[in-house]
Amino acid sequence: MEDLRKNLGMIRLALETNLLDIDKICEEIVKEVSSLGLSPQQRAEGYAFVPSIEAMILGLPQLRLGKINGLLTAWIRAPHALDEGKCRMVRLNAEEVYTRLISGATKIAEIFMKYCSDKEALMISLPSKAL
Repeated sequence: MEDLRKNLGMIRLALETNLLDIDKICEEIVKEVSSLGLSPQQRAEGYAFVPSIEAMILGLPQLRLGKINGLLTAWIRAPHALDEGKCRMVRLNAEEVYTRLISGATKIAEIFMKYCSDKEALMISLPSKAL
């Protein structure tokens, strides 16, 4: 379990892009990440992607997407909160929650790479098992 938490904590993604592209990129991310079994919940900074509302209420880890000016960032909120007991309360297991979050982060990284040009900055930090 500790390795799963550590891997989630390694996720850090950022893309500096044209302000005109940000909404288009966010729409694609919401569509693609939703198809992986993570529900998008709007937040002031962007979105939280969660396996379910119940998982969010219990404080399980969330994949976050933030947009600030020309910067898009993604990270895992509360990676240390991955807990088998809480996962069972929402009819999931920790491995399934972990897999969904890693898959979502990997999809965001792919989308960031797709939209990154030579003039823009890109940072991708994913656990090696996610690549």
